Amino acid sequence: MTDKPLPPQIDHENRDGTDNRWCNLRASNFTENHRNISMSSRNTSGITGVYWNKERGKWQANCKINDKTKYLGRFDDLDDAARAVATFRAANGFDPGHGMEIAHYRAP
Repeated sequence: MTDKPLPPQIDHENRDGTDNRWCNLRASNFTENHRNISMSSRNTSGITGVYWNKERGKWQANCKINDKTKYLGRFDDLDDAARAVATFRAANGFDPGHGMEIAHYRAP
């Protein structure tokens, strides 16, 4: 609609794939698009990248970047694990809203 070539991918800024208003769409690539995703509906900790490690009895923090999982540590406190994930994301160009809420729609 703009006579410009199509970008590799389109990213929905608000992470709602059903909201196709022009103001919500931006050119993207695979990496950028995956740094702006919603929280998985299977998440049980409430924080993307943090899960309870039953074997160790601690919260474990991980982040995936460039198709590799980066281990960030194990923590006694959930807030400490959340801070480790947030710090890593901020330093690596993730969208501030990445993984913050579960998508309110279901893709077909």
